[in-house]
Amino acid sequence: MIVINTVLIKKSDAISSVVIFLFSSFFMPKGITRVSLKKIFNLIKPFNKNETAIRMGLSRAVKAGLVQNVREENKVYYEIKEAGLSRIEEWKDIKHNFWKKISLKKSGWNNYWCLVNAQIPASMEKRKILINLLKKLGFGQLSRDCFIHPFDLSRELESRIEDLNLEQYVNVFLAKICPYQNNTKLLNKLWDIEGLKKKYQEFSVKHSAALNAWDTAEDEKLITFCHSFIHDFTEIMKVDPVLPSEFLGANWEGESVLRLLDHFNRVIVPRAREVVGRIIIRPD
Repeated sequence: MIVINTVLIKKSDAISSVVIFLFSSFFMPKGITRVSLKKIFNLIKPFNKNETAIRMGLSRAVKAGLVQNVREENKVYYEIKEAGLSRIEEWKDIKHNFWKKISLKKSGWNNYWCLVNAQIPASMEKRKILINLLKKLGFGQLSRDCFIHPFDLSRELESRIEDLNLEQYVNVFLAKICPYQNNTKLLNKLWDIEGLKKKYQEFSVKHSAALNAWDTAEDEKLITFCHSFIHDFTEIMKVDPVLPSEFLGANWEGESVLRLLDHFNRVIVPRAREVVGRIIIRPD
């Protein structure tokens, strides 16, 4: 499981994404929901941002409702707000779904597919909501109304289908595919396997050597590495359907990335927490 939490972000070096990263990864786990402007500056400076850029980024974060600035005893503090909490919850959802599928993968595939038949009228807005959910869970679209995934995700769907009052339109099955079906062709039709493979390869090239370099370095820029590592892994989690090993082969690049992630959590994350902790306890 990923130890540090983060959120979905469109631009990896945006000040707003860094601020939410800091709150979700380091502040909130310690029960801290607001931090002084001075400490925010000290934590963001290693990202090669000047004072003007930081102030403008914080202003945009406030306008977006991610944080709120509060003045108290001649000090300015930044406090996490509803939109920021919402992004963190969205991240937690994606993290939960990814690791749920990893757990199912480790247990082995039983040759059954989870098939969702969603015959929802196109005019219903709820159709888009359900389809977006299916895609986030990693389902491939077999036809206009049919979506499949090799692992049983029916429990993850059940409550959402009920919440949307779509029981009369949606049916979920566990089924086997006839033996004559070519799984390779099916996989390539449903998911961009080559594209995913490339993402994992690029992640390894970018972070493998850097991970070793940060093992012994004592530098506040360690926080920037954590942010980059988690941001890039988030982008993978968003698109990886997590397929059975039988489909991907013994040398699937994703397995080596998971080993990098384990090292990151065991070695780098505790040290990053120490770095942030030292800055937090400094007097303003």
